[in-house]
Amino acid sequence: MVAPPKSALVALAKLSGSSGRALAGRATSLRILCDQLEHTRANLARLEAEIKQLIASDPGVKGEAPGAGVWTQNGGRATRGTGGCDAL
Repeated sequence: MVAPPKSALVALAKLSGSSGRALAGRATSLRILCDQLEHTRANLARLEAEIKQLIASDPGVKGEAPGAGVWTQNGGRATRGTGGCDAL
């Protein structure tokens, strides 16, 4: 296969270059993704606070297991059917 001449590659590059619209579209997409991430983090913080409150007020909880956070403890309880989604 013979490589095209340099001038043909330069001409093709000029034709296929971004008009700036793609850059604006990517910037908008990135802003949307960052906004979604911020909302997700806020929702996770609210969930963690609610889980901590529920664990603190649940008489069946005997305390935190060393090295286990609220997500680990609640996940174990939900899979056993003693809380979590099964309780809804």
